[in-house]
Amino acid sequence: MRLLKEASLQLIDLLKKGPKETNEFISWARTAKQLPEAKYCENWFCDQPFQCASSFEPKDPNFSALSGWMLPDSKWERRLIYRQPNYEAMKKDVTKPDMKVKDRMHAEKTLASIDRKYALMGTRVDGPLKLKLPSNLFECVIWVHDPERPWSGSKLHNAYFNKELDFQVNGKSCDEVEGACEMNSEKPMSMLINARALVGKSCRTEPMTLTITVKPLPTERLNEFCYLKVKDDAPVCEKKGQAGRQDGFLCVQNGTDCVFDPDVNRDPDEIFGSTWLVMVK
Repeated sequence: MRLLKEASLQLIDLLKKGPKETNEFISWARTAKQLPEAKYCENWFCDQPFQCASSFEPKDPNFSALSGWMLPDSKWERRLIYRQPNYEAMKKDVTKPDMKVKDRMHAEKTLASIDRKYALMGTRVDGPLKLKLPSNLFECVIWVHDPERPWSGSKLHNAYFNKELDFQVNGKSCDEVEGACEMNSEKPMSMLINARALVGKSCRTEPMTLTITVKPLPTERLNEFCYLKVKDDAPVCEKKGQAGRQDGFLCVQNGTDCVFDPDVNRDPDEIFGSTWLVMVK
């Protein structure tokens, strides 16, 4: 309504100036205008509107180095993700004339990917990972990604991304504000953080620090990753979720229950969290 009122007042002013000015305006309005040059988005995912930082190597030219966002008192380290191929050995193997065709095809396919899967990793003993985020945010949205593991599997002491990591923005935890953070359980997993819901409008004007802390589950909570299923008319104890691809995680039958094997030592001080990509806008 305000815009319509302003347009009406401008039209009245124009009519007051007389027929000459009015006819000139009408003639100008009827003349075909050159449309502006078409615009399109390139690298839309991490160019605009997102700003991204990753730990892969070689570094994408559109990304920042994730380690460059780390605050000096963070003790998390950049390490290779578990079970990566031995690239140097593969380079030698593909030159051998007696290499099997299937093995050669697998090696050449693997070597075609020149990136190395690094991630920032740390335990609760190392303390939290602290990342200083870019200051020119508008929507105050943060994506934190669990590392991809294309070679399958993870270690027993990998923290469960959706259960053993605590995410905070300027000291405000996701657990404190309902709906402020949303877990995307598709592989690889990621956490979507609405920083505005956590800290308010200051997310646009004040410096923001993203903090990730490892908080290991107590042993009894690990039973959540075990379940009984019927196979050939007999109950079978299986592991599920992230534990399903974790080396060393064992479930055993205890009466009518399926529980985490108490003989497996999953030391809380050795459980490490990890992330390889953070996106903000």
